[in-house]
Amino acid sequence: MNWAAVDQALGRKGEMQAGGVYKYVMPRSDLQVSSGGVQIKPALSLGSWLAFKPKGNGAVAMGDLVFTEKEYNQVIGRLQQGGVGQTAVHKHLPEQSPAIWWTHLHAEGSPVKIAQTVKAALALTATPAQTPSGSPDASVELIELDTAAINRALGRSGKVSGGVYQVSIPRAETIQASGIQVPASMGTATALNFQPTGGGRAAINGDFVMTAEEVQPVIAALKANAIQVVAVHNHMLDEEPRLFFMHFWANDDAVKLARGLRAALDKTKSAPAGDSRASAGSTRQWNFDDVAAGALPVGWKAEQTKPRGQGARWSVRQDPTAPSGNQVLALTDTRGASGGTYNLAWTDGLSFQDGRIEVKVKAGTGREDQGGGPVWRVQDKENYYIARWNPLEDNLRLYYVRNGSRRQLANANVDLPAEGWHTVAIDHKGNRITAYLDGQRMFQTTDDTFAQAGGVGVWTKADAATSFDDVVVNRSGEA
Repeated sequence: MNWAAVDQALGRKGEMQAGGVYKYVMPRSDLQVSSGGVQIKPALSLGSWLAFKPKGNGAVAMGDLVFTEKEYNQVIGRLQQGGVGQTAVHKHLPEQSPAIWWTHLHAEGSPVKIAQTVKAALALTATPAQTPSGSPDASVELIELDTAAINRALGRSGKVSGGVYQVSIPRAETIQASGIQVPASMGTATALNFQPTGGGRAAINGDFVMTAEEVQPVIAALKANAIQVVAVHNHMLDEEPRLFFMHFWANDDAVKLARGLRAALDKTKSAPAGDSRASAGSTRQWNFDDVAAGALPVGWKAEQTKPRGQGARWSVRQDPTAPSGNQVLALTDTRGASGGTYNLAWTDGLSFQDGRIEVKVKAGTGREDQGGGPVWRVQDKENYYIARWNPLEDNLRLYYVRNGSRRQLANANVDLPAEGWHTVAIDHKGNRITAYLDGQRMFQTTDDTFAQAGGVGVWTKADAATSFDDVVVNRSGEA
């Protein structure tokens, strides 16, 4: 899929997500909306989005757009004119001022034509252009909430985005709709959002994803914990299993509310706390913001293939440029590593065989080498696959390391600035491996060296002091 052409049609830049989804986020930072006496941040509930997943020669598009009441009729008319349908019209917030509406979209066909229609519809609104780097909605910032306590109460962790703590929990089962598998990145995950309101309190809003038999137990659990139900509705028309979505609201002690949300979450068939998410369509993400600086994430280990010197040191550290939150995982001390030494930080607590892995990479210092990328199907420190971006050589390469020896499988020459963050992603199904860099497909090849599942992680070579963020693993069963 030529995503650059879709970017041009929509007038925005999207980003590749887990599950083969290409997604655009469009926060309504132009709106000043209050609900229950709280001034709502876009990241809490005012974020329009549009996502595409390839199907045949075209794509399936889904999304959720935020409109004022004055904008609504014109926008719906323009979407209908271009063949983009609506699957829900509803509210996310109680007592909102001014009146705001949300509508879910569905379309199939040429992603460029769909994007052109959505762009024309958005032009009838005051929706801002692509959020520029460094703006409040893209900033990395600390948040005045005890996120560690929230994590303990929920049994899950999240990330800070736009001044809001966001936790996403996928369903445990595979979801099918419109002839495709619909991953969490396309709006099928329960979203729990916390916006600080002072003194340890937070306004909460989001979306529970439920099957029919779960709806009433979830409502009962929310009401028992003084959390208001705002809306129950559908997002899709032909999904299997049939799903219902429930918006909620409260403004109280954040940890107390997290316990209430956990009580409701436990009534659903969501990926359970501590589960490695082995079910198809499941997603696991590390953004390292809930890890103590100087440590490694729980279950991760630092190892070397063909070690030299004392052994390079990996740790989580603060980085104000981090794509999400304010911490990254980095090779912080090379300790004389050079030549053919390979540095791994990885976990075998997550078993990956088929699906998608992506990671954001920022090249740091290194005389001999720079850059890096993901490793997967890791059997041990001597046996694994690598996709590596190297700014010193201007290439992206695919390797395997078998019994400590590395062999190149594929190569693509690239011309990217060494500065800043870049996204390396791979799709692996069976013996077919496809590699992407910043959302653009670089190459596809086949290999049978490691047919079995293994661990996942990140990798650098020699003295490449590289930083990593947003490691996303989606075991979708698709590639």
